[in-house]
Formats: sequence, structure tokens, C-alpha cells
Amino acid sequence: MKSHLSINDRHKKIWQPAIKAAALVLVATGYGCSTFQSDKLVSVPDSNQGKTFHSIADITCQPLALMPGKDTARVVINEQTARLQLPSGLTPVLAYKIPEQGVHKIGIDSFVVRHSGQSTAGSGDNELFYPEIALLNKDNVMTSKVDPHHVSYKKPGFTSEEGVGTSFTIDNRGSVADKPSCLLIYTTDDLRKGTTTLTSEEKEYAKARGVVPNPGPDPVARHGNTGHLTIAMKSDGLVAVNPAIVPAVTNHQTSATLAPRQFAEPASLTLDKHTREIRNHYLNGVKSALDQGNVTAALDQRAELKSVTADAEHYFLNNYGKSKAVIQSVGKNAGGSFADKARQLYKERISDYLKQGKGSAALQMLDEVKALQADVDRLFDR
Repeated sequence: MKSHLSINDRHKKIWQPAIKAAALVLVATGYGCSTFQSDKLVSVPDSNQGKTFHSIADITCQPLALMPGKDTARVVINEQTARLQLPSGLTPVLAYKIPEQGVHKIGIDSFVVRHSGQSTAGSGDNELFYPEIALLNKDNVMTSKVDPHHVSYKKPGFTSEEGVGTSFTIDNRGSVADKPSCLLIYTTDDLRKGTTTLTSEEKEYAKARGVVPNPGPDPVARHGNTGHLTIAMKSDGLVAVNPAIVPAVTNHQTSATLAPRQFAEPASLTLDKHTREIRNHYLNGVKSALDQGNVTAALDQRAELKSVTADAEHYFLNNYGKSKAVIQSVGKNAGGSFADKARQLYKERISDYLKQGKGSAALQMLDEVKALQADVDRLFDR
């Protein structure tokens, strides 16, 4: 159920005593489903990258880079992301322009980054950027904050990743003096002290099959400074300041729809003989094990793929935005297993794209690794 949130008395006292209640309406709509885009993009530089802002007043608010015809942008938070100096220390910070006129629905989703890939991993293996969300006026004065209680957890699904998020509406119609003009996303020391309890896939699978799940604690994600976000901004009415538009490659193709129980291969320049081999290995291996009733073997292969996916994402997050000279060397993988070879190949491809300045291609490579994981997950829903 939707609830209407005006700027409450606490926020008025803390941030701006002179604010009028009519200046802003935030309509909390809970966690909205949002998925990463797989379209190949041309990157728009982040002008704040590498900067440290010593106060909110110093922050430069930039356009949110959206695709043509889309209302969602994908954002990577790593050590290259701008920092904001808070009394307790530095925090990654993102700042995006809000159109001056119209009604704008904003959704922010932050997804779990799995450094180990194991669903039973401890708090040190899964990381989540837990967002603090605030709005600034044209003078960079903080006018309100989204209630932390409206940032909620979402279980993983076949079309959405596990994480937290929120959505709200900003009404910028009329001529109110303190209209929100900048969306600020950051985190705090208090938030970094926390963890988010995640879904135990083994327990969920056992419940679905009507058996008693193995005892043990649920996995958790520690809150940190690394993350994958999607930010959606959909506007109705007159829009005076448009988000930046990221031009799409004109020859992008979409995957053909295949018959049930067939596997659609993403149409992409990054899929070749070797990546297809990895895809077929895990899809056919898990399907064969399930067809034979060997659920344990199927789960083991899925867990192995999760580890490969997590390693690829971890490498991407730690190198995206860096200069060619400081991108981590992939090196030679000493392991001889199929999973080791898959890790090596994915990281080499991502590394090559990043060194060529093709951040969008590296993102697409990571998306295809995750698409394989999603296709394997679907095999268990039968």
C-alpha cells in the first residue's frame, strides 16, 4: 500500500527550519523491480569520478545518463567513485540532477555483490552498498531525506537480483522556492556497521520440495563501499532539464524467443566459441543432473557457477573506471578445473575491454555471465 510522506518535523528541525510542507512530496512505493540493462552502450564520463567533496555545498550535480527510450541507468560504485567528507569520515557519493518541472518517479536499487559465490557465505563474502538518500535544492542545501525504513530488502528472482531498494515521487510542479534539484546517494558509518540477512537458497529449495532444510544461519551481506546500483527516473509533465542520453549502438540485436526448455543465447559480439562452451557446459550439466534426479550434483554445479560469476563481478567492480596502467593484472590461472578456466577467460575479456576504454563492452560481458547464472537458476523452477 502506498503511503504519503511529507517532510516531517524531525527533518525540518535538522535540515532547514524554513521549509514549507508543500515544497516536496515523497510518495514511498516500496521496492520496485529493476533489472540491469543488457544493451550495448557508449559510455558517458562521470565528471565527479576521483573527486573528494569536503561538504555537501561543494558537490557538483550532474545529469543521470539514461539510454534512449529508457528510464534506467546502471551505476558502479568502487574506489574511483567520488567521496564526500562527513564528520565520521569519507563515503562514496553520487549526485544527479532532478528535472526542474514535472512529477518524477525515482527508483533506486542496490544489489548484493558476492565475492565468494557460495550461498552459505559469511558476512565477509557478500557486500552491499546500503544507500542513504537525500534531496538538495538549487543552492545545494539538503531539504529532506528518504526515510530509511522505506529502503527494503528484496528476495532474488529470475528477473531481478537480490538487494535493497526504494522508490518515491517528487512533485516539482508549481513555483515552490526550495524545489529538489539534486538527488544525493551516499552511505554512512552507521549503515556500514550493519548487515542485511539474505535468502538461503538451500532452505528455500528444501521448503519448495516439502523437506526439512538443513539447520544453520542464513547468509548475510556486510554493508560496504562497493556496489551495483540501478537508478530509474521517469518524469511526467514538463521537463526543463533532461537527463543525459547515452547513444545506443544501432546494430544491437535482441535474442530470439525459443521454444520452452531451450536456451536463448544473448546476441553479442562478446559471445564466441569459448564463452558458448562455458554456457553449454553449465546449462547442459545442470539440466542433465536434474533430469536424472541428481539434485545434489545440480546444486553443486550451480554453486560452482555462482563462484565463477562472483569472481568476474568482483574483478569488474575493482577495476571499472581505472586507468589502463593500474588495472589489475589477471595473470595465469594455476588451476586446471573447468571453473578455473572459465574464471580466467571472463576476467581476461573484462580486462581487455577495460584497457581499451570499452567500459560498456565490459559491462555487457558481465551481464552475459549473470544471464547464464539466471538461466541455470530457471532450470530449478520446474
